[in-house]
Amino acid sequence: MTGDLYRQAEQRYFSSDWAGAAELLEQVVAAEPRNLEAWVMLAAASRQLRRFARSAQAYERAIELDPENTVWRQHLVHVHEQAGRYDEAAAAEAEVGTGGPTPATSG
Repeated sequence: MTGDLYRQAEQRYFSSDWAGAAELLEQVVAAEPRNLEAWVMLAAASRQLRRFARSAQAYERAIELDPENTVWRQHLVHVHEQAGRYDEAAAAEAEVGTGGPTPATSG
């Protein structure tokens, strides 16, 4: 069932029907929370819709599922910048080079 939903979402996404794609992708990730491709596509569709908070959440989930992939971190930086959350963008950008969160330093 979710395979059909994902294919429909993919068709809508590639037709630039961001709202339709996002609606279907929400169903896919609810049923398949480890579906990396669905999370990434949901993040991108949400970004197109200017739903920056949801886009950031979806990219963060993609990072959890694929922590070695710095592309999702770079996209997260851009989402935060578009939303005007520059502190969060800077923190996410610092993680791009390390492949993960920067350990806190004691002062």
